[in-house]
Amino acid sequence: MSVLINGSTTKDFFVEKGLRQGDPLSPFLFVLVTEVLTALMKKAISIGDFRAFKINDNVESNIFGVIVGEGYLETASIFLSCKIDRLPFKFLGVRVGDSPRKYSMWRELILVMKNRLAVWKGVHLNIAGHVCLINVVLSALPIYSLSFYNAPSKVLSEITAIQRKFL
Repeated sequence: MSVLINGSTTKDFFVEKGLRQGDPLSPFLFVLVTEVLTALMKKAISIGDFRAFKINDNVESNIFGVIVGEGYLETASIFLSCKIDRLPFKFLGVRVGDSPRKYSMWRELILVMKNRLAVWKGVHLNIAGHVCLINVVLSALPIYSLSFYNAPSKVLSEITAIQRKFL
């Protein structure tokens, strides 16, 4: 493997460790790496290698201390090759910026589960087939979101009711 930096590729190297795409551990690894990068940037600022600047009274940026003044958000989005969005949004399939205590945050997950069942309605399955689909699909859909947030009891009851009704 090699890495493209400023249009030039590095020397090839062997990938010895890592995660496969879609691995549930990857968001946690991402958070871990960003925490380390944040700590390194704070250290670089404290020793004077980079200069932080204020976006407003409450927000200070440290993206290498090169982008200042008006249009910061637009310039940063171009620099980072990302789009500007509003809260709440979805990141790696999980809603960010919404309260997990609200039923509205979980509404989409409930709809996905119900829609998945609508597709299977006409399929003739024995009880073992129903149990298999519940265990493999209907249980897996909420597990990913539940690994990040605690759902209200109303949501958990509805998920259980959907699975029981299908069985």
